Amino acid sequence: MKKKLILIPLAVILVGLPLSTVLEKVILRNESLLRVSFEGDTVSKKDKTELKKLLEKKWAKQKKPTVSFEIDSRKEKAQIESLQPAYEKIIDRIIKSPRKLTFENTYLRYITGKDFKWELTFDSKQVKELSKTVANKYSVVVPIDAQIYFENDTYNVRNAQRGLGVSYRDLVKEIEASLVRNKSVNIPLKIAKIQPVTTTEIARKSAKLANSINDTPHIFKVLDKQVEMPPKTIGDSMFLNEDTSELDFNLELLKSKILPIVQQVETPVRNASFDLANPNEIKVIPSTQGKHVDFESIKQKLLKNAPLIEPKIITVDPTIKTDWAEKMKIHHQVSTFTTNFTGGQPRVKNIARGAELVDSHVVEPGQTFSLNKFLGKRTIEKGFVNAPIYDSEKGFVNDVGGGLSQYTTTLFNAAFFGGYKINEHSPHSIYISRYPMGREATINFGTIDLKFTNNTSSGILIKNTVTSNSITVTMYGDKEGKTVSAEGPIILSMTPVETEYEDTPSLPAGTTKLKDSKGLPGYSVVNYRIIDQPNKPQIKEKFAWSYSMHPTIYLRGTG
Repeated sequence: MKKKLILIPLAVILVGLPLSTVLEKVILRNESLLRVSFEGDTVSKKDKTELKKLLEKKWAKQKKPTVSFEIDSRKEKAQIESLQPAYEKIIDRIIKSPRKLTFENTYLRYITGKDFKWELTFDSKQVKELSKTVANKYSVVVPIDAQIYFENDTYNVRNAQRGLGVSYRDLVKEIEASLVRNKSVNIPLKIAKIQPVTTTEIARKSAKLANSINDTPHIFKVLDKQVEMPPKTIGDSMFLNEDTSELDFNLELLKSKILPIVQQVETPVRNASFDLANPNEIKVIPSTQGKHVDFESIKQKLLKNAPLIEPKIITVDPTIKTDWAEKMKIHHQVSTFTTNFTGGQPRVKNIARGAELVDSHVVEPGQTFSLNKFLGKRTIEKGFVNAPIYDSEKGFVNDVGGGLSQYTTTLFNAAFFGGYKINEHSPHSIYISRYPMGREATINFGTIDLKFTNNTSSGILIKNTVTSNSITVTMYGDKEGKTVSAEGPIILSMTPVETEYEDTPSLPAGTTKLKDSKGLPGYSVVNYRIIDQPNKPQIKEKFAWSYSMHPTIYLRGTG
């Protein structure tokens, strides 16, 4: 190969052809030279969505690193449950790397290539807890940190004691290093002397400073107000920080003691919002800056034992400002839609949680809203619960976030009647009667999404209202003179319910029993969305869908 690459330029010189032309014809068309890969798989032509799917697929098959502890021929294994790939970071690095061969980078890419590896994240707290559990289990004598205590108007020191056993901090370092490298690790546990984190010497220095602070009167001054802080109050707030082994202060306790002078200056920050009292005349509620006393500056001055303490006053800017809210041009209610449900079911919690997370979100002009992207994967930690979903192969099964399709359907219809561009939606595979036929939307993280684009010059404010038996989605923005109506559903065909039997020896011969629920007919339906706008031709959009027939299944006894 080297000979060919060296001879090509010589041939070019002889025949008078440009080097770039030859490279383009000989090298750039050779896709095997596209060397950007992830764990050996070529990713040169994949976009972000495709990369995410590839990574998730590979991670599902990936053997997860374990941590083993070995002592006296005994071995214990553990796995860090929080271990996850840093998907966004990996994808970002791949996307930003040169993934196409060009005249400028051909030789470099050919010589070096690029194979990206896993970059993992984990919960450090979980690692520390595991390390502490193991260290305590095998420790002979637990080390005791030095402490300071107040007695007879003086801060005194309780001496530290060395321990004998396994070092908790060494375990943390070894485990975290192995997780970063994505390698399983076997850690031999060594019984050795363990030094306390807070030594007696460190504690004595802190006690000396604490006594100095305690002997000095302190005046707290905020603007034109001041208050003298009793030494005991400051003393009560002092402690040794176990992480830093340094003198520290309970700032909340100090704040409670000087609250009257703090309140005169502290004001909460307020984001800009919208007054929806009159749906035909939406008003912007202006944002305001906030102010608060910087108690960290109080801590620093106390550590220097300053007699007069004037804390910094910090100005906090709102995250949503008035000028942005006004720029959104949200003037009136554009659309609203309501669906009903039976209260008290687990699925209702998921409907309410989805509505809560999306509530008050603004889709800016030109933006595309993706419900999956906005909510992310539905988890227990995010407030979702297990509830029934319909699986085309398994029927009704439980899954985290089940029932969220009802919120998706309601949101879809609000966008539908708002006249916004529907980019992606997918009705259920079977018809569920609580939804408008053919005009509904299901959702599943990673596969089925609801996406719509704000194709107007104003923002879309999404407001959600949940009652004991209904969910309502209302969209505010600017109608721009348009009216939206629906035509349908028009049923084009219907497939009657079929009956199927499954033989089972658990029932007596000659008897039958309904397996789950009655079957559902199949339908082929079409809906139309009609949009009328001033000085523009009418728009008539077709929304077609086919529902599968779901048979009635009986168990037939053979026993």
